[in-house]
Amino acid sequence: MRKKSYIKLFHCHDCGKNFAKKTQLVLHMSAHTGAKPYICSQCGRTFASRINLKKHLFTHTGEKPYLCTRCGISFGRIDTLTKHMRSHTGEKPFHCSVCGNNFARRSTFTNHMRTHSGEKPYLCTECGWRCVQSYDLKKHMRCHTGEKPFRCTICRMSFGQRNSLTKHMKCHIGDVPLTLECAKELQ
Repeated sequence: MRKKSYIKLFHCHDCGKNFAKKTQLVLHMSAHTGAKPYICSQCGRTFASRINLKKHLFTHTGEKPYLCTRCGISFGRIDTLTKHMRSHTGEKPFHCSVCGNNFARRSTFTNHMRTHSGEKPYLCTECGWRCVQSYDLKKHMRCHTGEKPFRCTICRMSFGQRNSLTKHMKCHIGDVPLTLECAKELQ
């Protein structure tokens, strides 16, 4: 059976990618702008596409109808079960034609391909910094917002990055002497 091919008429002026459908371009553009106009009415989480919001809504019902026949774990979404099954089968269907590596997850493959192309689609609107993954942009934005979501449970110091908290925790377990700030907090 032959796969349909579409003429890619919709062009992204930011990175040069082309798309067959306008909806694909609009969704793609949210990667550049960070726009997430679809809001979950139950928890407030935001999404770039309506389909991702619809998938998310199942997390609130608690329903997990998709069962892994190998280990018995249940999932709320069929695509999550499919990804999980690859942990049992070792299947890595996403192949890099540049270096030959194979990947189990499309998102990992997509990010890997960006290392070859140099594409950095996520843009910080504050300073112009670009990165490969949306998560990296989220972490970077903390340097502008001052958000420090990682808190030490011992001395209550807060950090913008998880690895900074991990390094800090060593001062409490004897690997490194207490920092001046920690000592002050403990008094």
